[in-house]
Amino acid sequence: GVTSLAGGDDAVTYTTVANVKSIAGMNMSLDTIESTHMLSTSGVREYIPGTVDSGTITFGVNFLPSYATQNEILGLIKDIKHGTLRTFRLYQADLATYQQFTAYVTSFGNVAPLDAGLTADVTLKMSGVVSFN
Repeated sequence: GVTSLAGGDDAVTYTTVANVKSIAGMNMSLDTIESTHMLSTSGVREYIPGTVDSGTITFGVNFLPSYATQNEILGLIKDIKHGTLRTFRLYQADLATYQQFTAYVTSFGNVAPLDAGLTADVTLKMSGVVSFN
């Protein structure tokens, strides 16, 4: 399974996002374009491939505003406020296999349950090609 999510300002240096509890997503999809024409057979619509949408990744964190990877000075909150396109890596359990992509932070929402610490749910919207390494 997935063990960590790391972000960087370039494609060389990555910092693990602090206190990630769960990760879901990498839900890529392919748009289709209807291409049915007057000579199409069998009365069935025809389609051709359009563009690929790399999708989103959502993850939950134990939110600690003092952590650099989460705060508004260097972290995820700064990225959503400034519309920063950042390079991320989603590492698998072996720490050698990962998916690399660029993404915008499109959602950062705090959750403050009565009987637990402060958490946050974060959504990344991937932009461009996802590479599998």
